[in-house]
Amino acid sequence: IIFGQSPMSFHLINILLNGIAIFLVYILIYKLFDNKMLAIFTALIFAFFPIHTEAVASIKGRDELLATVFTLSSWLVFLKAVEKDKHHNYKLISLSAFLFLLAIFSKETIISVAPALFIFIHWIAKKPKLIDIFKISIPYIALILIYLLIRYWVLGEYSLGGNAGYFIINPLKESDVLTRIQTAFKLAYLYIQKTFFPFNLSATYAFNQVELVSNPLSSWEFFAGIFLFILLIGTIFSSIFFKNLRYITIVGVGAAIFLISYFMFSKFVFMGGDILAERWMYFPSVGLALILGYVIYLIHQYNKWGGA
Repeated sequence: IIFGQSPMSFHLINILLNGIAIFLVYILIYKLFDNKMLAIFTALIFAFFPIHTEAVASIKGRDELLATVFTLSSWLVFLKAVEKDKHHNYKLISLSAFLFLLAIFSKETIISVAPALFIFIHWIAKKPKLIDIFKISIPYIALILIYLLIRYWVLGEYSLGGNAGYFIINPLKESDVLTRIQTAFKLAYLYIQKTFFPFNLSATYAFNQVELVSNPLSSWEFFAGIFLFILLIGTIFSSIFFKNLRYITIVGVGAAIFLISYFMFSKFVFMGGDILAERWMYFPSVGLALILGYVIYLIHQYNKWGGA
């Protein structure tokens, strides 16, 4: 309305939202680990991930940016609400839940991410009682149910989703279960590889750009995906059982951020949409940025000149 038909305003708003997200990543990591240098490295890495190009440069990517800004804001309010172990601030938890609802309205695939992520990381850090976990979960659960009711009211029988996409953008919908799972591991590798080594980035992966894995012996990416999954899940469990080893906890939190937020579009369960889309990695890459940021932080601590 303000700028008329010029696309400049859309690009400007996307750039501003990206800047806000970067700042919130810095604040979040600082609040989680009380380490300014780690927060700076993580935010800078997140800022310069080339895989974010689609989410920021494409007007369609606005949903990813808004969902990330609202989710990070919700998480920060949640951390403030539970900073006192025995006296949780339920007004702030309700505010966090409301911001989470705005994230869902921005992009619905975030629905399974925020509460699970907040509470899981909180459990790793402080090991609260189950009754406390249940209490702080109530506002999120209530708003999720309200959202699902609205969705059912609007969409009826289509409210549970499905894959209405064409074969040309996602051939997985026509494949057998084993091929889907094997291909899902390959996709996991491709997402991580394209985040850290951004060659062959693309705005679309339609037209059979990603070959399905019907025979695992013919796809080294399938085995690479399994290896990376085992490595990431292993660091999460290590963070649970070896809390005193701080380096494991930081890497484990990064792995948890990535895996929990990656789940909805991983193709392990839900087959809808494109077979692969770089814009979906916008929020999950926060976890990968934390892992790489911690590696650079260790180098910086060991060798100030080399780290700089």
